[in-house]
Amino acid sequence: MMKESEKLVEEALNGSPEHPHVMRYVGIFFRDQGSIDRSVALLKKALESSPNSCFTHHQLALCFKNKKMNLQRERRDTEVVDEARDKSIYHLEKATSIKASFIIAMSELALQYAERGDLYMAEGLFETTFKTATETNDHLHVVHFHYAQFQQYSIRREDLAIQHYKECLAIGPHTGEGTRSAQKLMKIAQKHIKDDPNDWKANEIVGLIYQVKGEMWQDNECHAKASSNEEDDEYLKNLDELMSFQ
Repeated sequence: MMKESEKLVEEALNGSPEHPHVMRYVGIFFRDQGSIDRSVALLKKALESSPNSCFTHHQLALCFKNKKMNLQRERRDTEVVDEARDKSIYHLEKATSIKASFIIAMSELALQYAERGDLYMAEGLFETTFKTATETNDHLHVVHFHYAQFQQYSIRREDLAIQHYKECLAIGPHTGEGTRSAQKLMKIAQKHIKDDPNDWKANEIVGLIYQVKGEMWQDNECHAKASSNEEDDEYLKNLDELMSFQ
């Protein structure tokens, strides 16, 4: 069954090497299967015929990002981790140079700059990305999520991280970033409540999470009655993750 799926993916890639939906599918498919090298090989092949495809560069960047995280979990040498990160940055830079308003890639690139230690470049790119996302009303929740991570892990400003996780959750509660923001907020709150059960800010965060959960649960019931499609499946997956806090 897997070989048949791979064959169909290759046929789709060869038939529409520049189609963004095909690019996303190929990248997600092989990454989900843990076949990052296979995904990289196919995407590089597609890049040969369409070198200016920002979507292909973006998918390659995500592949190398996943590879970097795997190497970090395996506690591999810093050099190989840095190499994977640099490749991810390279393809993100290519993607954003081809499409200047590629907000998701811009936001990811800023975060990768920060992880590499280029905090000034990261801050400047985040500023540009926020402006573009606000003007176009496009993927603003993603920028808030990545900026929250930047504040939490690179700048060590937990207060600003909390602020932007909240913004992400408010704008995109049904999205993957919204779910992960809720998870980040809950972990922060639990840490503070463990030290001081009466910490009002931490308890306020917990209240916010449960308020959002309740609203999402009501919305879910409406969605279930209305239809069952791919978007709803993703919604339910995110909801299940959020409900697991209980």
